[in-house]
Amino acid sequence: MLIKNVLKGIKNKPFRIIGIILMVVLAGCLYVSLGYTLFVVEETVDNYVVDYNQEDFSFEMNSYLSTTEISENNYDVQYIYQLPENEQKKIIEERINYLENKYEINIERREYKQINFDSNQLNKTITIRVFKNSKEINQTYIEKGRLPQNDQEIALGIAFAKANHLSLNYNIEIEGDLYQIVGFVYFVDYIYPQLSSENFVYDAKNQALGVLNDTFFEDFSAPKVTYYAGEFLKGSYTKEDVKKIDDFYMVNLVDAKTALRTGAIYGELDANKVLITALSSVILVLAVVVIGIVVNKSINMERRQIGVIKSLGYSRFKILMAYMIYPITAGIIGSIFGYIIGYYLAIPIISFFGIYYQMPVNELHFNINIFINSIILPILLLNLFSAFVIYFLVKKSPLDLMRTKVNHKVNFLVKWMHPILKKFSFKTRFKYNIALRGFGKLFITFIGVLIASIYMIFALSFSQSFKKIIGDVSSSSDYKYQVIYDQPTQAEKNELDDRFMMIPSKINANNSEIEVTLIGVDSTLNRYQLVDDKNKNLLPTLYENEQNVVISSMLSVIHEVDVGDYMSILVTTQDGKDSLKQVKVVGIMENYITPYVFIPIKTLNNYYCLDSSWYNGVWTNEKQTEHVKSLFDKEEMIQSIEQMTGMVKSLVYVMVFVAVLLAIIVLVLIAVFNIEDNFKTISFLKVMGYEDKEISSMVLNIYLPIIIIAYLLSIPITLMSLRKLMSTIGSELNFAFPFNLSLIQTLYGLIIIVVTYYVSLFIAKRKLNKIALQEALKINE
Repeated sequence: MLIKNVLKGIKNKPFRIIGIILMVVLAGCLYVSLGYTLFVVEETVDNYVVDYNQEDFSFEMNSYLSTTEISENNYDVQYIYQLPENEQKKIIEERINYLENKYEINIERREYKQINFDSNQLNKTITIRVFKNSKEINQTYIEKGRLPQNDQEIALGIAFAKANHLSLNYNIEIEGDLYQIVGFVYFVDYIYPQLSSENFVYDAKNQALGVLNDTFFEDFSAPKVTYYAGEFLKGSYTKEDVKKIDDFYMVNLVDAKTALRTGAIYGELDANKVLITALSSVILVLAVVVIGIVVNKSINMERRQIGVIKSLGYSRFKILMAYMIYPITAGIIGSIFGYIIGYYLAIPIISFFGIYYQMPVNELHFNINIFINSIILPILLLNLFSAFVIYFLVKKSPLDLMRTKVNHKVNFLVKWMHPILKKFSFKTRFKYNIALRGFGKLFITFIGVLIASIYMIFALSFSQSFKKIIGDVSSSSDYKYQVIYDQPTQAEKNELDDRFMMIPSKINANNSEIEVTLIGVDSTLNRYQLVDDKNKNLLPTLYENEQNVVISSMLSVIHEVDVGDYMSILVTTQDGKDSLKQVKVVGIMENYITPYVFIPIKTLNNYYCLDSSWYNGVWTNEKQTEHVKSLFDKEEMIQSIEQMTGMVKSLVYVMVFVAVLLAIIVLVLIAVFNIEDNFKTISFLKVMGYEDKEISSMVLNIYLPIIIIAYLLSIPITLMSLRKLMSTIGSELNFAFPFNLSLIQTLYGLIIIVVTYYVSLFIAKRKLNKIALQEALKINE
């Protein structure tokens, strides 16, 4: 009999159970789809980096000769590149042997050549980086075909090949020469293929990785760049181990777990784990609370019948089990559907990761932990909480249950708002008294909208960050190329070009040692603009004192360095001794991509015992090829970011959809609860002559202020959380995102939330309109 009653209640009021099921489905779908994605990607990364021996660290060889090397070999020069080729090889080999023996490490030379050319065949500009195949560290993964064995053969990165519809044995033209594609490959040290330190975006359509055979690599017409990959012989290692091997001979020593090309994926995995656990858990908890309210309402509406049944000898356990139909049904149906939908959604998301991060991704397969967390756990939570609520309600005596429940208590919100509301009209006082008296519904509405708004603000701010980066890059400076030479020079430059001295180094700031790039600049710049977020020129301020520096906003965001702070620059001299130079931060330049520290070029050159006429790079509008170590094309970066913005828009649409769906479910549920709680009041309002539209305004449209407050509160909560998360991850990867919201985007978000609110009222209003006046007056007769 009781079970029939409960089933009848579900049939008469289906949206209650449907709403809860949808919330469980949403939480499960989100957790399962992203959970399986992270599980498969993490499993792939763990196996891939071990099987193909990814580097533990990388570094560049110091171009300075040490005082010991100069004295022992009677050299009369300061730099390695000034020596004959055989002497250069000798010094490098001696250094490698010394480092390997001293620190118990293995070192292998990593060489590549990179060119940027206009492809008539593909009708666009292509950047390609070709490697000499590594034998021990950073071994090449062959996805299909083979490695090049003959001249004019090349194995290409599979992402570029797929993006341009290239197949095996196809002849691709590179700088006028034809190369036969004999294989498709992945590079374990380029999981995220960053081809320039200034450009963090990889564009698979226009940027390629490839490998040539050793002989033909040397003949390939492009400047050769050499760095060194290393591994610890003991196997596993920590960040502290990498710091301990820092030596005079090593420049720009980077831990593989913090380098963007090898470590970006670890930061993304860690961030996404926190994100999906938090977001799916909050939705699930919301579903648990809502089902508690549903069960509470169902029992209170039937408390007389329960009292009678209990007096006839029914045990509390039998009554409890009857009402457990709600959580059992919602838990089982919601969890299973959430798991199934999430499982199949994970397939395209995993494929996307395989394109965005260059690696052979494993196939999707079952994981017991995800199964338990997405099915068993929600069912347990829903049922345990519901059982507690039901037991607490039905443990009362039959007489207490049969007695009509009258609540004369007034909560603190009603008392607090009474002096304010009494000045308004009857309709206004009436509607907000209903809202304030239902504290539970008010709280659920606030939390539900807050969570939905957090989803939306995250999506909107993520989209805004890309627009800001494009704006900073395209408008801040009037140059096309940043050219870094393979060695310092004193040669005359074009008078319109800006020269600079770029040196990798470290700073001590806020009790932390931070990897940075020092850039010495002249007091006047034609093409490069050193400006802050208010477009103020920082050069005059920089040159007020030779110990002044300007830092990039990336350092400010991640390491909390601000204007007026003092920090120390680590300078390593030729004799291998370190010295600290104290400097003062006098400005912050808008740059979220690279950890730059700008300093007067004369001061920087003095630190390294160089004349002020030396420089190793220029900002120019002319494409240069001779003695070039690296070439950064600003326009290429802008195009890459704009292409990535398309993917970001898709993510934004998905997150906005999730936010709207969650808000509608919560708001419609609350609106239906309000109608049921005020069923009698609605009937009397109809008797008094109020139209349905007026009643809707007085009973349903009562949460608009709380909706707006929840949305506005979500903005600082989301931005503060994202900046804190970015600070944590960014300090590991030396990378930051400028999470901000424009006024227009803030208004867009508010409009979406308010429209969603009114859509939910429209859905719920149909139930209000169906209330028949004659039936409503029969209640509690």
